[in-house]
Amino acid sequence: MNPQKIANCHVLGDGSNAADHAHVSKRTPMATKKAEIMGDPQYQSEAIDKTREKAVTAARREGNVRPLDGGVAKK
Repeated sequence: MNPQKIANCHVLGDGSNAADHAHVSKRTPMATKKAEIMGDPQYQSEAIDKTREKAVTAARREGNVRPLDGGVAKK
């Protein structure tokens, strides 16, 4: 509502006060997701098992690892 107009009743949050806009987030959805991931201990470098990571990488390169969706075995 335009604050210059006079209403015949008490109007809450007409936009004339800065507090009316305080609930609006200034972050983009991507920034929010990035903050969630960066704060998640699962993705911190201390939580990553280097030995397991190297073993999985080597197995994938050799080709003896089934694809995530099951590949031909599901069909």
